[in-house]
Amino acid sequence: MSIQTILAAGFCLLGGVMLLIAGQLFHSDLPLIFGLLLTLMGASPLVIQLVRSYLSWYHKFPITPTDDPKKED
Repeated sequence: MSIQTILAAGFCLLGGVMLLIAGQLFHSDLPLIFGLLLTLMGASPLVIQLVRSYLSWYHKFPITPTDDPKKED
């Protein structure tokens, strides 16, 4: 994911959170709806990128078996 995409998602997330706070302060439903929409639009690419980076890190390390087949009783 490019830097521009991460920045755009971050600004959407922060803008959505600010609209949610403004909607709570002014007791209006319209900022709450747009704030929730912007928050979801901003959080979803960031969460997807976080999961993708975790999975790529997880698949780099092979799982080694715990038993040693050379040792026989």
